[in-house]
This record gives sequence, C-alpha cells and structure tokens, in this order.
Amino acid sequence: MQNGNHEPSANLTDIYFPGKIISDAYLSDLLSDSLRTIEDALSKYRPSGVILAFNGGKDCTLLLHLYHLVLQRLFPEAKPSILFIEQEDCFEQLMDFVELCKSHYSIGHFLSYKSSIQDALISMQSQHPQLEAILMGTRRDDPHGSGLQTYAPTDASYGNFVRVNALLKWSYTDVWKGIKVLRIPYCSLYDQGYTSLGLKSKTKKNPALYSHREGDVEVYKPAFHLTQDQFERSGRL
Repeated sequence: MQNGNHEPSANLTDIYFPGKIISDAYLSDLLSDSLRTIEDALSKYRPSGVILAFNGGKDCTLLLHLYHLVLQRLFPEAKPSILFIEQEDCFEQLMDFVELCKSHYSIGHFLSYKSSIQDALISMQSQHPQLEAILMGTRRDDPHGSGLQTYAPTDASYGNFVRVNALLKWSYTDVWKGIKVLRIPYCSLYDQGYTSLGLKSKTKKNPALYSHREGDVEVYKPAFHLTQDQFERSGRL
C-alpha cells in the first residue's frame, strides 16, 4: 500500500542505510538532504507525476539509486520512471549501462526520445500529461547551475514541468564518494579515464588522469581519482 509518511527531522542516512556506517559527516548530510528532497517531491507530485532525467552519467546514476531507495521505502508498489534522450553519437558502453540500469532498478516507464531536449519535453507532456516533476542531477557547480534552486520551473517553451534539483549541493568529488561508499554500479567509461560524458566525437579521456604508457597504449586512472574538481570537464571538446 502506498503512503507518503516520512520523518521530516530524522537522520535519513540511518533510515535508508541501517547498519551502514557513513563516517564522512558531510557526505551523510548531503545524502540526507537529497533523500529528503526526493521524498518531498514524490509526496507532492505522487510517483505517477515524477520522472528522472537520465543519461547514464555519474550524477544521475547516483540520483537514480536514491530515487529507487525512496520509492522502495515510501511507495513500494511504484517503480522508477526514466526520461532518456538518445544521441546518435553516443558511446556504446553508455548505452550498455543504460540497459543494465533498466533491469537493475526495475524501471517502470522508460521514455526514450531521439530529439532535442525541448522537443522531447513537449512530446512527453503531450503523451504523458500526468507527469509534473523531473528529477535532475544538476549540481550548483555545473555550467548554468549556480543560480538554480531546488524547485525550478522549466521555461514555458520546454513544457510545464518543475525541475527538482536534488543534487545541487554536491561537488564532483562528493558524487564519487557517494557512489563508492554506497557501491552503486556506474558506466565503465569512468574507469578508463573519462570524467564527463558527452557526445562520443566531443569527449576524450581527461588528461589530468593520464598515468603512463604501456607500449603504444596510454593508461589513465579512473574518474574517482581526480582530486581537482575544476578539471572535471577537461576531456570535453
């Protein structure tokens, strides 16, 4: 039976990760804040009115995991819904990871569009008018993220949706701490030196993670070894 009850002042990491010790107090606070935001969005818009914008990247991967946990606890009969905008010039490994997530998290509605973001949202609103809120993995240190609030309406030309930015307070390093501590599966490209995934033709391994050569092969460290967040997008062309 679905319900929307939750403890507004509770330590949500203790509730969602019983028996797991998260020694990093700041990470614990970030997780609790994001979980509470997702709880609030699902209570306000109901699971049928919420969808996650997902592209297989690290940020929305973390968010998908938290979204799934909240649904399991508060709305066990509901399944995650995903909006995926497919690019023609996309990494094969990324598409493989998206397929893995569909089964791993028992995705209910998987809405895939081969179009611009604007056209996809307009189509989605027409085809699925019950959807009101879009969970976003945008961080405040992302390009164009500095002025965002947790709840932000889309521009009218993008449809009538509310963006729910549940990861605003997180940094690049924080996201990787969360993924590693919670042992969340992630795209294999991040283990090959990629730190920010875009179009295949406009994305390369991050030079800040270059390690050494083995014959003709350049070896790079995994993405979570990047210690200077400002170089996150150094592999984007």
